[in-house]
Amino acid sequence: MDKIIESIISQLSYLVEELTSTSGYTTLFKGGVVLLTACAISIQQVSTMAIPLETSAYELKFKVEHSLNKKFNSIDELECKLNHESYPNCMLSKYKGSLTSSSIDALVSWLELLFWLSYLMIGLSIIGFLFHPHIHKKTTIPESSTKTET
Repeated sequence: MDKIIESIISQLSYLVEELTSTSGYTTLFKGGVVLLTACAISIQQVSTMAIPLETSAYELKFKVEHSLNKKFNSIDELECKLNHESYPNCMLSKYKGSLTSSSIDALVSWLELLFWLSYLMIGLSIIGFLFHPHIHKKTTIPESSTKTET
């Protein structure tokens, strides 16, 4: 049991040493910034795909509403009847709407993960920066107070 505790303490000591080292906290900060950049790129990529797709889905929804002379609150409420001429537009509108919503849901999940990891990395880098002088104290050899006179 003592060996396990000693091993855990040794690992934690190593973690603190690495976290508070100059290369440790700068690497964590750089990683956090990279993850935040990946968040921005993800938002841009998904929005360039999702906005035109959602626009197309709503155009089809409006065509179906016009042909059925019936108003629907959302794409999910569309009633696609097989024997009606608007059936292909109705089904395509539902498909595009569900594809857009699933893409947005996936983006939100991905962004939550990236944000938490980047905040964790940047937070640890700040802690490492603040504690660096306390953990890595420079030891100086005191000069001898007694000098020999000649």
